[in-house]
Amino acid sequence: MFNSLGSVLSVEVSRKPGTGVSRGCGYITMTSIESARNAVSALDGSDVGGREMRVRYSVGMSSGRRNPEALSELSTHKTPI
Repeated sequence: MFNSLGSVLSVEVSRKPGTGVSRGCGYITMTSIESARNAVSALDGSDVGGREMRVRYSVGMSSGRRNPEALSELSTHKTPI
């Protein structure tokens, strides 16, 4: 689903502790801002299995996982996403 919009660097599915059942959300890290923009634009609000999928930029990333270059590029672009 995301691969058709750009290169995916990593995927993380949020799971309930103990059961391992998906919480219905996850994080996709794209290799470029352009790929991330494509994903947000194309997939936000789309229907996946009868549920509306929300695709947003993550702003609550821990410093260990943060990509400072990508985040600084985002802050310099004033284009609404």
